[in-house]
Amino acid sequence: MNFVKSEATMYACSEGEWVAMNNREAIQYRCTSKELEDKSGFAIICDGDTIGTIKNGINGTDGKDGSNGTNGTNADMDKIQKDIDSKLSSASAKQQKDIDEALKDLSSASAKSQNDIKDAIKSFSSASSKLDEDIDSKFNDAYSSWNAELEDRSCAIVDTVRDNEKAIITVTIRCGEAETEMEIPFTPVNENLAKVYKKHVVVRFPVQANKETKTDDIYEEIWKNLKGGDNAELTVTDLDEKFAPSGKVFMQDLFASANKSFVTIEETNEKTVEYKVARLEGDLDITNLTTPVVKLRVKLNLSNNAFGAFGGFGSNATDVIYNAYADLSDASDTVVIDFLTDYKAARVKKLVDDGNGFGVANELANKDLAHALYLENSEEYPSFEHYAPDQIGLAENFNSIVWVMALIDQKDKTPGFNSVYNAFRNVFAENGNFNTAVNTTYAGKEHSMFFVDYLALLIDANFFKWNQMQHGDYTAETNVWSGTDAVYYKILQNGFVEAYKLKVEDAKDFNDPSGYSSKVYKSDVKGGYFHYFEYIENEQGWYPVTLWAVGVATVEKVCDADAVNSTFFYSFDGLDDNAVCVCDNGECYWQYTDNVCLGRNKGDKGSAFFDGKIQEYECECDLSASSTCDDLVPGIPSSSSSSGEYSEQNGMTPEEQANNPNSKLYLGECSATVNEGKEKLFDTKNAELATTTSKTTFVCDGSKWREKNELDKKYGTCSKAVMEKGVVKEENGSEHYKCDYLDKQEKYEWAPAEVRDNVLGVACHYGYVNEKVVTESGYEYVCETVEDLNNNGNHIHNWRELTFEEIYGECDEDKMKNQTEVAVYEGKKYKCNYISGGYSGGYSWVKASVLDEDATLGICTRNRKKDAAIVGDAYYECLSNGNAEGIPASSSSTDWLEIDENEYLNAKFGYCDTDRGDTKNIADIKSETLKDGESHSFKCSIAKEVINDYGKWVDASTDIALDKICNRDNEDG
Repeated sequence: MNFVKSEATMYACSEGEWVAMNNREAIQYRCTSKELEDKSGFAIICDGDTIGTIKNGINGTDGKDGSNGTNGTNADMDKIQKDIDSKLSSASAKQQKDIDEALKDLSSASAKSQNDIKDAIKSFSSASSKLDEDIDSKFNDAYSSWNAELEDRSCAIVDTVRDNEKAIITVTIRCGEAETEMEIPFTPVNENLAKVYKKHVVVRFPVQANKETKTDDIYEEIWKNLKGGDNAELTVTDLDEKFAPSGKVFMQDLFASANKSFVTIEETNEKTVEYKVARLEGDLDITNLTTPVVKLRVKLNLSNNAFGAFGGFGSNATDVIYNAYADLSDASDTVVIDFLTDYKAARVKKLVDDGNGFGVANELANKDLAHALYLENSEEYPSFEHYAPDQIGLAENFNSIVWVMALIDQKDKTPGFNSVYNAFRNVFAENGNFNTAVNTTYAGKEHSMFFVDYLALLIDANFFKWNQMQHGDYTAETNVWSGTDAVYYKILQNGFVEAYKLKVEDAKDFNDPSGYSSKVYKSDVKGGYFHYFEYIENEQGWYPVTLWAVGVATVEKVCDADAVNSTFFYSFDGLDDNAVCVCDNGECYWQYTDNVCLGRNKGDKGSAFFDGKIQEYECECDLSASSTCDDLVPGIPSSSSSSGEYSEQNGMTPEEQANNPNSKLYLGECSATVNEGKEKLFDTKNAELATTTSKTTFVCDGSKWREKNELDKKYGTCSKAVMEKGVVKEENGSEHYKCDYLDKQEKYEWAPAEVRDNVLGVACHYGYVNEKVVTESGYEYVCETVEDLNNNGNHIHNWRELTFEEIYGECDEDKMKNQTEVAVYEGKKYKCNYISGGYSGGYSWVKASVLDEDATLGICTRNRKKDAAIVGDAYYECLSNGNAEGIPASSSSTDWLEIDENEYLNAKFGYCDTDRGDTKNIADIKSETLKDGESHSFKCSIAKEVINDYGKWVDASTDIALDKICNRDNEDG
């Protein structure tokens, strides 16, 4: 908690944000009033600072009779308003009995004595305004009897109205003919705090999936080897009635369950595909919630690595953060967290912010998401956060699991998984659908993309193998001619139609001489990866047009007798294609030509498929056909890339060239002291021989030159100096980043941060290893380099909670005798003590009591047995305690136990018994200060008939006065 004194407002830290409580709550709990020294009014004091004053009322004008009146109507109103309002509004009592007593005093206060009224109000100001449901009747009873005669004017409470929603009681006060109102805040009893909620939590996205059905279907292969971690941390955030974080956060570990059949994909090529899946699960047992509605968050790392253990061999892997809102009072036994609940949660938050209640927002968001993914029965679809089926259909699987896999599988084309994922989450949150495109980078270029585009690009391996087959590589693995694409494209039909506004009636006929018939349509929608679509009539389905110049030409240019032999050049995503208009027996149509330079200019350059491979070319004269340059053909440079990626010069990557003094692209020295943070343009084209023509910004991070990425642009360049600050940056409220040193790649870069980095307020990084932090509740963490490596082989740095022994060491005799304060661990308190009793005896850490923390008593340990002291109005002695918490049976520790006065004197003077003998001389009288703070004199007195037993320490003040001891030897003397 932090109290901003200048505003008199309480703030609670929740998920990295300071959440302001409203002023009424802040004043109610933290403010008091104090009368000014000159008696002119009251000061309002909040957390020690005076934030304002309220002056007493002054005499008003004469009343309308004018003869004897000295106090007008405003005078009484001011007096009541200032006196009561300044005092009652700061009420802060803890118990109902204080309120009842204060009400009695107030209702019986003399109307003619201002001091009596002030005293009654002061009593009430120490009582809580947080009353139960009969508060209004208590106020009415109390004030109705208070008919004060203030300067001959009668005042009374005439009405009280309780507003439970606003937590305000409005009191109407009438003095004579004048009325005024005052508002008194109260805190309604929250019965939900005592409720216990138990749910089974499932992260439905597969964590480790292995396909059981034996098939080579390419679509199933894409996600069959999905891998994830064995455990993750679930964070549960408490929400108040206004759907805002209350400041309470609960954490729970989730672990991978045993492998079991989980996902059955039906309809895929008319067969069933079954997977063995381990999913993250755990049981939630939670209480002390403000409302039953909570926010759940889990972070896990996913990959489609097919070569072994998760995270190895440079596989495509990324951190995924999922959220869900759930009403734990729901009858369902299970709470589900996955991509679907994450997008739904964003929509729920938007609807709530727009003024809808959670129940309404949750129902609307569920329908919106089911419809946006075109799931059957979208109006009645089960709540995503409670739906964990063991069998799902192809549509749901493709639109949920495959959507995430589309981003992971295409990570080389779409850098920054989370930026794209979050962008579409924002689209759905705002609109309740996915029909808005977002700008992103795809295949090295800036692109506008619809949600449906990513799904389409995953089909048949991003069309790459389809293009290979179209252009001569018939060994490429593809199902394009078997018709299986139609199964998947059928799922996307609504997405294409709604996003691109496709209209069959406006499409142009495409007639192929082989008899193949379809329609081609150009979308006028701005944005999106595609522009042209083919409608295959016998399938009644739309297919996006990519590298198909013949189809595009059908829409863009007329092919008739007048246009015969004309060409149409078309380029898609850096790859070129060409078509020529031909006429045969009166039929004219566009036809594919393998000469990409037909109809173009000498020197034109580009990239195209040649023999099934992407290669760069330049249009040059076809000297084999003519000595003049009548025809052009593509010439393939010897250095052209054949992989569709970039080739490295001399075996070096662009980053290596930028940092190699022997490279012609060397950017110069980079060091933390010379030019950290400095930027330079790097000639990426010359470095990579890629299709891109733009230069890339490189930055010196204090260690080496590296490419400036999107996170650098958003948060500032990650460098050595930035890393050492330990800052944690938040991305859309669901993920966090920290600046760290990547030891394998030898550079500084923004890396995913853990939950603890954010909770502790400082990042664990390369330069902070072995440093420790301690939370206010006694949790201690150390920054460590963990054994796991990230996808590029760099070590990861995470916080680890220290064990008790790591912090405080073993308990032994020296530690027991020398400890000066109790040990605090995970909110509990301990002390080093000797445990006596049989085989379990020895030095051990045991639970400490509240009294062990008392400055007067100190810690009660075995070496302090028989020590005694006074605290308040009680006597205590350090004694053996066989009932101490946490010790073995038949064992004994030591604790401060309350004793009576004679036991206290025995501890101070020794036992008064026959072995000692009773006190016989004045000089042997003992003195000790008791709990009344006074010194008293005592003698040991033993009854005459006692033979071998105890006597008692008794007062010896009379003996001192008479200068003679009265004992059993001179009894009756």
